[in-house]
Amino acid sequence: MKKVLRLKKRHLIVLLLLVSICGFSQSRYISTTTKKIVFTRDGGVCQCCGSSENIEYDHIIPYSCGGSSDVSNIQLLCMKCNVLLGAFELQDVEILKYLKKYGKDYGSKI
Repeated sequence: MKKVLRLKKRHLIVLLLLVSICGFSQSRYISTTTKKIVFTRDGGVCQCCGSSENIEYDHIIPYSCGGSSDVSNIQLLCMKCNVLLGAFELQDVEILKYLKKYGKDYGSKI
């Protein structure tokens, strides 16, 4: 009986590990191909301020809000802009998307 329980626990642990690994690979991970396309499309510069230093790949609609890692939902941001935009705790994802899209010019467009 104890041996059966130990096997079931091991199977459960292995199953949980596999699920977590699969979940990670389908979540925030951005493929090399997607990164190359986005880098070319965005010209290698931050889409908010135009800087080419400390560039990061950013989900326009956060993964936690249902965003994907498709080319259409990824943009280049410098570390500074990414941190600043990430500080917004907005309930409306469309507002967040708008702010990230227009970056430094958003004040004149609202």
